[in-house]
Amino acid sequence: MEKRVLFTCVGKTDPVRDHRDGAMLHIIRHYLPQKVYIVLSKEMEEWKNKDDRYNKAIQKFNADFHQNVEIEYLPCGIEDVSDFDAFDDLFKDYLTRILNENPDAEILFNVSSGTPQMKVAVFLLADSIKFRKARVIQVKTHQGKANVSQNTVQAGYNVDAEIELNEDNLPGAENRCREPKFLSMKKALAMRQVQALLDNYEYESLKILFENSDLLKTSTAMTLTEHLRLRQDLKTREAEKLVSRKDFGIDLFPIKNVKCRETAEFFLVLQNLSKTGKITEFILRLNPFVIRMQELYLLKKFHFDCEQIKVQTSHKEIISRDKIGAVNPKLLEMLDNSLKDGLKDTSPSIFLYNRILDAIADKDEESNHYIKFFKTCETINGQRNTSAHSLYGMDESDLEKMGVTSNKILVTLRKLLVACYGKECKEEIFDIYDRVNTLIMNSL
Repeated sequence: MEKRVLFTCVGKTDPVRDHRDGAMLHIIRHYLPQKVYIVLSKEMEEWKNKDDRYNKAIQKFNADFHQNVEIEYLPCGIEDVSDFDAFDDLFKDYLTRILNENPDAEILFNVSSGTPQMKVAVFLLADSIKFRKARVIQVKTHQGKANVSQNTVQAGYNVDAEIELNEDNLPGAENRCREPKFLSMKKALAMRQVQALLDNYEYESLKILFENSDLLKTSTAMTLTEHLRLRQDLKTREAEKLVSRKDFGIDLFPIKNVKCRETAEFFLVLQNLSKTGKITEFILRLNPFVIRMQELYLLKKFHFDCEQIKVQTSHKEIISRDKIGAVNPKLLEMLDNSLKDGLKDTSPSIFLYNRILDAIADKDEESNHYIKFFKTCETINGQRNTSAHSLYGMDESDLEKMGVTSNKILVTLRKLLVACYGKECKEEIFDIYDRVNTLIMNSL
């Protein structure tokens, strides 16, 4: 016979009540585990020490039915048995040990004994992929309804009499064990996990969850999750192609101008990083986006096209001194004067574009506002470089020291984006991830 062990809590119906098995003893009777691990709260440990009730009941069963069920007590000392968090790590430790001691055994889980919090904690362990050789067992009451008779910790309870007169010892007694699928509970727990992943824009993890779940997999959820995964990786064409012939009730790409769309998609990634507190990555990605916004602002506001001063080398794109001189000799002179060693060929940077803005910008209120903002971004980028060399991650407190937050940065960038593209930059783009997240949840 395959080896089995039972993991069980005990409560106020164990071991025998109203001349009937409690859940623990009933599972032992019908599944015949070789060993039972009994979790004892502080109260149940006191009752065990007072009258040896669990040992008496199991040894009586062993003697009457020629079994040899071993007992190991797991006294946890917990007084507040209504605290779910008190059991989580403790039960994981117990089960790890049990599996190490019984590597080939099937684990039986009693989800009918103990407080509701204990039962849920046991169920969650049993449902874990780490404990695959497992059965969740529920025991119905012999009345077929909620327990209302005297419990095993009330005055007048006689454990010896209850064990001796136990009617479940009689031939033909009903087997009240069930192995429920708990589909509603599993789905509710899975839905909570889905919501948590959506709230953190963790689409790669959500995709894996859906692929391994029989409860939640829907074509809409799978398609939209993959769409957002691609979109967040800035694979916009692939993301659009995936949903091009499907109608989800909203326009997933309300921006039709290609350049505006590309810029907005980058902004949305920054927005997601800010919302989830991933500030180090936010700052890392902020640098190329600010450079793009500086180029856009120079073009839209001052009609200065940065493409005309660039050259493409075999490795990268650079700003050419010669091209600046050909396009705007006065600008080249001003840059030479403002830079310690004069202007040399260099990669596009926040620093260089700020010097260009200083040289050509009109000093109106709007220009001053955005130039000040870009210089703050230059400071942030300098701090980022310092942090990278020291392997130090940045957080919101580092930004606050520079007078900004990630949200304030995004507010300014959003205003600038809308100012540059006008009505082409549709407002509904800015909450598209949250709206698609809602579509995913509603499809499940």
